[in-house]
This record gives sequence, C-alpha cells and structure tokens, in this order.
Amino acid sequence: MSTCRSCPGCGCPEPTTFFESRGVPVDVGVQWDSRAEARGCPRGDIRLAFCRKCGLVVNVIFEPQRLCTTQSYENPLDCSPTFQEYARTLALQLIERYGIHGKTVVEIGCGSGSFLRLLCALGNNRGIGFDPSHIGGRSEAEPADSAVKIIPDVYSTRYADQHADLLCCRHLLDHLAAPREFLLGLRQIIAARPDAVAYFEVPECQEIFLGPYPWLIIYEHCLYFTRTSLSRLFTECGYSVQRMGTAYGDTFAFVEARLSGCSQDEQNATLSDLSDLASAIETFPARYARVLEDWHRRLQEIMNRGDRVVLWGAGARSVGFTSAVGAADQIPFVVDLNPRKWGHFLSGTGQEIVSPEFLRDYSPSAVIVMNAIYRNEIESRVQEMGLSPELLCL
Repeated sequence: MSTCRSCPGCGCPEPTTFFESRGVPVDVGVQWDSRAEARGCPRGDIRLAFCRKCGLVVNVIFEPQRLCTTQSYENPLDCSPTFQEYARTLALQLIERYGIHGKTVVEIGCGSGSFLRLLCALGNNRGIGFDPSHIGGRSEAEPADSAVKIIPDVYSTRYADQHADLLCCRHLLDHLAAPREFLLGLRQIIAARPDAVAYFEVPECQEIFLGPYPWLIIYEHCLYFTRTSLSRLFTECGYSVQRMGTAYGDTFAFVEARLSGCSQDEQNATLSDLSDLASAIETFPARYARVLEDWHRRLQEIMNRGDRVVLWGAGARSVGFTSAVGAADQIPFVVDLNPRKWGHFLSGTGQEIVSPEFLRDYSPSAVIVMNAIYRNEIESRVQEMGLSPELLCL
C-alpha cells in the first residue's frame, strides 16, 4: 500500500490507498441511444484510500470534470413500490419527530422533487428544491404543485433568504470532493435558523467493504461513508447530531442534525467501527478478486448450459457489476421499472434496458437481483407473468 493526499473529511495527511480500478464508466445514470455509444461512454479511474482517523474512504484521483453533461441523467428509485414505501415512511417520521407541519422544507439535489412533494403533502408544508440538472415535466408523476418550487441551480449564499425548517440532502454528499467545505458553507447559510433540522443520507459503505459488495464502487461516488464517519464529519463541522444510523436494509447511512443543542447520539462505537472497517479494508482486494472469480465461473456455467439470464435494475449496481465482471455477452438485457430508460443502453457494457413485460416472451432461466431488498417485489412481478426463474441476489 502507498500513501496519498489528505483526507477531505478530517484533513488527516496520510490516508492509505488500498484499491484501484481503471477505465470505469463515469456516469451510472446516463442511458445511451445505442450499444456502441454505451460501450464508448466516458471513463475514469478509481484509486481508493482509507483514513484511519475518521474512517472515510475516498477516490483520491476523482476528476469531476470527467462527468458527462451532454446526455440526460436518469437514476431515480421512485418507480419501485418498495422504495416508495420507504420514502413515505421516512417523510412521515421526519415530519412527526421534528414537528414539520406548515413549515418550509428545502431539499438540495432534489431531482424530480418526488421526496420534497411527499414532505409537503404529508405535512402541509411549503417546499423549495435545488438541483441544477432538474428538467421539469419529464414525468407524469411531476404534477403542478403550488406548494413546491424547484430551482435549477446549486444551493448557495445567493439563496440565504430561503429559510428552511427542515433541510434535506439525500445521496449528494458522497458525490462531493470537498464535503467539509460544503457543510461549513451550508452552516453559514442556515445560521439564521439554528433550530432547523438537517437530514442527510448517503450509501452505507460497510456492505461494500465488509461484504464484500464491490458493485457500488463507481466513479460518481468519490466518497464512501459509514454512519460513524458521516456523523463525525457533521460534529467536526459544528453541527449537533440528533440521530444517526442506517436505513433501507442497512444500505443507507443517515444523520439528523441541528446547529444548536447537544448531540444526542453517543460516539462510543467509533473506535470499534473503525477497527472493523480497517480490518476489512486490509483484506478487501483479495476478497474482491475472489468475488469476481466466482461470478466469472457462474456466468460461464450459464453460458455453457445455454440458459438465459437478465439483470433487474438498470442503476448504479448494474453498471458496477457488469463493468467489473465483463458480462456483455452473457447478460444481454437489463430490466427496469422506469419507462424513460426502456430502449436505451447501459453505460459501459451496453446491455439493452427493457420493461418487465419483455420477460414474458424472453422467459429467462435466472434473474440477477442487484439489491436483495427488492427480491419479494421482483418475485411477485415475475410470478404474475407466469414465470419462475431462479432469483440470484447479490
């Protein structure tokens, strides 16, 4: 192992590199119009380093300018009933826990604004969303709503007059190369409302490195948090952490924080969490290689039998999986619930994205489920079509 530049979370000067991956697709949420375009997509390199002080894992050669801005980005999870139920439950919990009724909610990186609309509808709130990539009217699920305004811009000091009682930011912080600076700047913006609540959510990296579940090592994720490293970052940036934990089958880490008051969550688990993660990091490259070898073998067996296999879910995990195992020939199709993805092609290996109904005629022998939390939902869907493929959960 070698050492590299300082940790963007705590400033520790010598995080230790432990893993590299070359030529991976840089945009997992871009679907392409042809197989050739998908296979020729922009690519970048990953070099992961681990900070033993705070537990943050970072891609130290991340170059944000490589990210594609000329194609439409489409990577919501809202089409899944399982995720819809999770989002609704989360919205209700935040509203009730912090009394967000008739208040103002700001969401940074709101996408289509579906979660923001939930918060406003369920709590009779007013919502302001910020997302520079937002394109209105992309979905019939985006109704005209006088209570919600989405601004296609970055949330910054120019919007300091847009005071929030609840500020949400989900699955954005792990895409930012300078998270500390972002949180410190945000703290200045919301300083006028010290009792405001901030809810942040990111992928939980324990499953990636302890599993190992390497398919979420993707270019867009320049940072990999555990719940502990996420909480610690907020504390060091002057926030008062009210709650921290994991959610959605332990695949997400979250923090609920204020600018004022005492932190409610004890940090006693910090040292043991760091120790467990550090041990897993040491053995990760060897375990990663074994996982790839196992999947190469399984896919070759499928080819030898002449079986048909599809992936379910044309998102980050599928791009990570197909790029890592090189499954362009063995798996020609990826199923997704989002109709805006159908007929397009997956970044990197170029699988065609199809609707669930495609499976009626294709009749696969096996479906690789990219996230086990969706297993029951997928099983019900294929059974409704009279199919009984083997479900292989990663």
